[in-house]
Amino acid sequence: MQIEEMAGSLLQNINDLEKMLNNTKRLIVENENLVEQVKEELSRLMDQQVKNINQGFNDLIRKLEEKKHEIILEFEKKFKKEEQKFISKQNQIRQDTEEIASIELILKELKQFTETNNDAQILQKIHDVTTFLHKSFTDLDIITKKQISQKSEIFIDPNFKPLSLNVKKALDIVKKFEMVLPSINQKVKNQETAVINAMSMNPLYGQQSSRTQNPASAYNDEDDLNPAMQDEAPANATGRNSYGMPISMSGRGPASSSRMGRKLDQSGVNEDHKVDREDTKDGDGEDSGTLTCFGDASEILQYTLGRFTWEKLKYENNAAYSGSLKYMSSCTAPDGRVYLVGGVLISNNHPSSTC
Repeated sequence: MQIEEMAGSLLQNINDLEKMLNNTKRLIVENENLVEQVKEELSRLMDQQVKNINQGFNDLIRKLEEKKHEIILEFEKKFKKEEQKFISKQNQIRQDTEEIASIELILKELKQFTETNNDAQILQKIHDVTTFLHKSFTDLDIITKKQISQKSEIFIDPNFKPLSLNVKKALDIVKKFEMVLPSINQKVKNQETAVINAMSMNPLYGQQSSRTQNPASAYNDEDDLNPAMQDEAPANATGRNSYGMPISMSGRGPASSSRMGRKLDQSGVNEDHKVDREDTKDGDGEDSGTLTCFGDASEILQYTLGRFTWEKLKYENNAAYSGSLKYMSSCTAPDGRVYLVGGVLISNNHPSSTC
């Protein structure tokens, strides 16, 4: 009887080893595919990053062009107003020039008259000549005084000396240019961006990606981890079995995962907005484990263990958090304790792995 039991146990161990081998091979293939997908995604993100940089500088250049035209128009208006003042003076000079030309023409005729006529004939025109001379002296005196006065006004105001654009402060700002995360209040432009942001907050990023592509494999993983590997394998001093696998403390992996991720009343999620979800294991009535991302937005994302899905939930504003992190994740341990994992430091927006 003992021989049969030993033989049966040996065959069982062989079958368990074969299952573990197949499972490991499958995981290797999945991880290899996942690496390729992540590389492609990284390349796409790099292209998007370059586009964002170009867009930012294009916006900056556009604003600079607008400011340049604004300054140019301001100075053009100022110079044209000053130019109009000189145009008015120029018109007055031309008007005086025409009047002088008229006096000069009559004076020339008068000289010819005096040269070709005797004194008696000249005295006959004495009244006209005297009137002309008096008016001409008066007009020329006015024109002379006016031109002397204007001559002192014909100069370029020192305020119109060309100025240099003060760009020191602008250059100081340019030196401080840096890439920052989008505003948490900015709405996600498309579903792809939302998925990327969710994956970046997800501590189970790799598993989520692979299961999303092949949902059936999520349940294959659970079936392949047989009891022999979890319960029967001998444990060593480090709490691991002889295969190097962690020993399950609460039954099979899916069940324990469901127990570890109970939803929290302290999570800040409004109960009225919670989304109903199906049980992931034999309808045992227990909710799937959840990871809830906290932030300063009006909505948060909640990750469901076992289903590998994200859900958008309303954020309870009165559940204030006064710690030093934001955009963090939380999960519940079997003992009911809440663990906050990672996030961004509120003080400087640097990422942190604080737990």
